[in-house]
Amino acid sequence: MMANYFCKRQWTRSAKGTGLWSVQEALGVGCPVPSLAEAVLARQMSMQRDERVANSKFIKVVSPDNGTTGQNVDASDIEDLFWGAMLSIVASYAQMFNCLRALDQEYKFGLNLPATIATFRAGCILQGYLLQPMTLAYEKDPNLSNLLVAFAPEVNANMPRFKRLIGKVCSCSSTCIPVLIASLNYIQSMTSENLFAAQVTALQRDVFGRHGFKRIDKEGDFNAKWPELQ
Repeated sequence: MMANYFCKRQWTRSAKGTGLWSVQEALGVGCPVPSLAEAVLARQMSMQRDERVANSKFIKVVSPDNGTTGQNVDASDIEDLFWGAMLSIVASYAQMFNCLRALDQEYKFGLNLPATIATFRAGCILQGYLLQPMTLAYEKDPNLSNLLVAFAPEVNANMPRFKRLIGKVCSCSSTCIPVLIASLNYIQSMTSENLFAAQVTALQRDVFGRHGFKRIDKEGDFNAKWPELQ
């Protein structure tokens, strides 16, 4: 029994790390980090091979193209993949930087975001070309609402490519792309004045618990008369 305990503890430690701790801290201060969370979940699902093998004996998720996707890739697909990856990277860094700022507001550790990014560039595993324009963006405007704003031209010009990439991968293969999808949703959500999903959630709360809801066209608190649920 003691041996089983230590095996479980060892597995638990192996599932922990910077990603998990970052997501936990972000959730604690109410900062959305969907790309980071999906990356952690993808790693955890990769650890469940025994279950995945068992499940695959009963459920066969067949590729719509019978595995020929790689034979039908053209230059446009490569360009879409480039911009999908680039925008996902920007979205992921945007989440991390906003998380750091939220944590700084909570714990007052004196964050200097440009200096922090410069530290990454100096020798961290996170070194990358995009860190330079990210540093410049926060040096130019320390109160930048979100890193996405600094890359507005790239986002505006290439979101159609990003969406096309997601659609083609999902429709033409069984490849799992959780972080790409989460990054796309993050960009769309964090650049929208109104979120329909949030409005639906508010109505659901009123249906199930009579919590009431706000309206965007007038002030006040409202309740609706809903049919009784069976």
